[in-house]
Amino acid sequence: MDEFENLHENNLGKYWNLLEDLSKDKNKSTSPDILFQASIGSSVTLACTVSGAPLYWYVIGKFGARTINDSNQYEDFTTNYLKIKSLTTYTAATYYCQLTDGTKGPDIIVSITYWSTWTAWGDCNTACGTGKRERTRICSGNCTGEAVQRETCTVEKVDGGWSNWFTSGPCTGSCGSVSQKRIRHCDNPHPENCGVNCQGKNYSYIPCLLSACPVNGAWSSWNSWETCTVTCGTGQHSRRRHCNNPPKANGGDNCQGEEYDNNSCTLSPCAVDEKWSSWNPWEDCNETCGIGQKRKSRNCDSSTYANGGVSCEGEAHEFNSCSLSACACIF
Repeated sequence: MDEFENLHENNLGKYWNLLEDLSKDKNKSTSPDILFQASIGSSVTLACTVSGAPLYWYVIGKFGARTINDSNQYEDFTTNYLKIKSLTTYTAATYYCQLTDGTKGPDIIVSITYWSTWTAWGDCNTACGTGKRERTRICSGNCTGEAVQRETCTVEKVDGGWSNWFTSGPCTGSCGSVSQKRIRHCDNPHPENCGVNCQGKNYSYIPCLLSACPVNGAWSSWNSWETCTVTCGTGQHSRRRHCNNPPKANGGDNCQGEEYDNNSCTLSPCAVDEKWSSWNPWEDCNETCGIGQKRKSRNCDSSTYANGGVSCEGEAHEFNSCSLSACACIF
């Protein structure tokens, strides 16, 4: 069995194959498992039911069976009696003895008889006031004592308290006098155990501190029409309005449209005077030689004369001297 001693975990596969080969030996024990219980910390002695030498003890762990050679935990691990010095959760395991010829003793299952730690206390069985609560523990093996403990408990009522205020959204506008909603929750603390709810509303409104809103300018009413540009006939007159109803402010827009409104105005018909035409060209001289006289004329147009206009003033004809070549003398 020297090949089983001082095995490293990397050789467990080889070790397990060897155990399988030995398990097929005709001398393998067919005895039933032996159950052994003891309290934690106690000393335990296991007896091998097969005799012969040399003899080895094995413990079965998560990687399979391994040879026992740990003198810190065990004594007499090469005799018919294996002694576990102090039973722990580590040494509570399955053991067996085996001879080098393959003869194997039955598995000895060593378990610890112990109570688990108590669970935390459960909830009180009343919503408020006085009630009962309990805690439990679990026994592994044959334990003495109680598995359940009960005690009186008192559930104090907790009245609800308001949280701090916080705003639930932005202001309802971007400028001017607007408000903002704020809310609070009844969770500081929550009402519990027959406690009362918070008193009052869970919301309120507070003013927002915003800049003044822009004001767009608007026109006043039109002023009266001004005096006509003429004293008779048709002319023009105008009226005015002002961008002050209200005036623009805080970056608002100017008034749209014209400040002045122009329109025609009609008065009584104007007087129409008679008019001279332009002068006609000079007529021929009234003499054929020597010094004579010539004339030009113009016409007075009275076709448009109306409304007490002025008649043509001045002459219709203009005369001037004219000089021709000297006349021949007749003797």
